[in-house]
Amino acid sequence: IDSTMVALSTPFPGTTIRYAVDGTTPTKSSAIFERPFAVNQTSTILAMPFVKDEPAGPVTKLTVQKLIPREPV
Repeated sequence: IDSTMVALSTPFPGTTIRYAVDGTTPTKSSAIFERPFAVNQTSTILAMPFVKDEPAGPVTKLTVQKLIPREPV
């Protein structure tokens, strides 16, 4: 598998999801989630809802691990 798609959502209405793919906590200057994106390497994604550039909920963490298939035995 070369990559996987990541989609983010929140149960908090009226919020914007900001995320970071380098394992850092999202800030008001982090990327805004607008549509699913591809991840092609091991990554730790942290996402957080924001309202008017202020955190509005908990940080959610997702680790995507790229696995290299082994030859059949």
